[in-house]
Amino acid sequence: MKQFIVGTAGHVDHGKTALIKALTGMDPDRLKEEKERGITIDLGFASLLSPETHIGFIDVPGHERFIHNMLSGIGGVHYLLLVVAADESVMAQTREHLDICRLLGILRGGIVLTKADMVDSETLSLAREEVKELVAGSFLERAPVFTTSVKTGEGVAELREHLWIVSREFPPWKGPQAARVNVDRVFSMKGFGTVITGTLLSGSLARDQEVDLLPGCRTARIRNLQSYGQFLEEAEAGRRVAVNVSRLEVADLRRGLVLAEKGIFRETGRMDVHLTLLPNLSAPLRDHSRLHLYLGSDEVLARLSLFSLKQLEPGCTALARLQLERPSVAVWGDRFIVRRFSPLETLGGGVVLHPFPPKMPRGQKQPLTADIRFLEGEPAEKILLDLDWAGPCGKTQMELGQVFGYAPAFLTDCLQSLSNARKILWPIGSDGRAVVRRFLDEAKEKLLAVLTAFHRRNPMLAGIPREELFRQMPPAWPPETSGVALRELQENGKVTARDNLVGLSGVRVTYTEEEIRIRGALDSFYRARGLHLPRWEEARTEVKGEEERMKLLYRQLLKEGRLIRLTEEYTLHAEVLQQALEILRSGVKPGVPFGVPEFKDLLGLTRKIAIPLLEYLDRQRITRRSGDNRILNS
Repeated sequence: MKQFIVGTAGHVDHGKTALIKALTGMDPDRLKEEKERGITIDLGFASLLSPETHIGFIDVPGHERFIHNMLSGIGGVHYLLLVVAADESVMAQTREHLDICRLLGILRGGIVLTKADMVDSETLSLAREEVKELVAGSFLERAPVFTTSVKTGEGVAELREHLWIVSREFPPWKGPQAARVNVDRVFSMKGFGTVITGTLLSGSLARDQEVDLLPGCRTARIRNLQSYGQFLEEAEAGRRVAVNVSRLEVADLRRGLVLAEKGIFRETGRMDVHLTLLPNLSAPLRDHSRLHLYLGSDEVLARLSLFSLKQLEPGCTALARLQLERPSVAVWGDRFIVRRFSPLETLGGGVVLHPFPPKMPRGQKQPLTADIRFLEGEPAEKILLDLDWAGPCGKTQMELGQVFGYAPAFLTDCLQSLSNARKILWPIGSDGRAVVRRFLDEAKEKLLAVLTAFHRRNPMLAGIPREELFRQMPPAWPPETSGVALRELQENGKVTARDNLVGLSGVRVTYTEEEIRIRGALDSFYRARGLHLPRWEEARTEVKGEEERMKLLYRQLLKEGRLIRLTEEYTLHAEVLQQALEILRSGVKPGVPFGVPEFKDLLGLTRKIAIPLLEYLDRQRITRRSGDNRILNS
């Protein structure tokens, strides 16, 4: 079923509420004070229903004292009715409401001249001209104008029919973002418990679904779902919804929260924005000004940073940062309004470019996340831009979802498309992060530079341990990215990796005459000592040479497999081990248990040497334990 939301705007006492009542037969004023005073104070709601379409109306207060209530409800509408009383024409809040609607990105609407029965034709024509002058250059410039009177019924049927036509022509409100509701009302209903209302801006909600309430990271379950008085199993985007939630009390909730699909959205304390000031301000907006920020249905105090500017002139636009005094919820593309801290005055508004910008280092004029390109292009292009900003660490799919609010399936499709186009690497590592491919190319260059420097310093070593290689990369490069870069270097034949040692392909190990002497002496010493398993101190005393160079060559023989380290204390020559295995296999049958005494006698060993040698054979799975005995594997 088609969903269509209509919002009103206009000066106080210009007949917005009466117009909705005439159109729908429902009184959107629900508060006792509103009915007594004859003035709308808070948001009101009404609807027109047909088998094919639901038209929901959001009535907003027109008095300047209640502009914060107006702002909490006007952002989620498809179509705006700018209401102007014919007997008063354009007034202060008419202008301010229109400015707000323009800044919030509302694209379509109509103009309604009310109280036509109270003026003559000349006054009516004058009001019509003043309204046309007001909306010139705005999204209402070519909007239809309806002349109405709720007393006589003039124009009401025509306006209602127009709304039915527009609602049928309006495209379905579908988008890539996950389910989100800006909460504009919270109350308790007998027999049900806590109920939250708002417009479902994107995605869909269903009964028994787990949802998040942000900020505050609370979770709840949807017990019941209602729209326009009807119980639903599922609600789609663009619909006014009343959500009956479990686990939460009314006292813990408020207007301004966000009810959202579980695990997608996250609260933030600062955001980079594209800010535009209204042209009719009396003074510029200074850097570091304290502001009232209106974001969705939330109102929060914020501090403005204009980066390199000291002030922003009326009618001008700038990239800026807003530091919030308490957390709120935003994703890329969200619209907002800012008002002066005191006295209250609407200053302008804009678009959220990035809800999780980094702290700026001292002296940096502007962060990468304050980028006008975030306003343009397709979703995949924006994802690529954000990944490029993230650098070699990249981002996980969850982190990208928190920036853009995209539903998981849509985000997966975007990442797969970018991966297929070889613009990113994805998924990388256990957390499935994505990294822009150019950082992989840089990682390859850095790895080759580290290996080149290593071989220059260590001509006698075939390679560097993989972990040590990654540790020598710059801190910004995580092992996951370096690991993928190394694998591609191996596939391209530029690097060889064996036994956890990584080296440049084609590099030959070279030794000085002294190193050749020490290497040969060490090899001969351990071969000659056989199964007596000499300690390092004995080798150092007999071979003689500069100790650090001896240790380096000793480790090289271990890496090459010429020597085998049984324990921290004992080392064995590989040829001696092979001879010992031949003796063992000739004296013991596979599958037949043998004990330590038999092993000692067979090889002529002491128990002190036999035990570590047997434990080494166990680790290599040449033998296996069976109680106090061993069994030779076949």
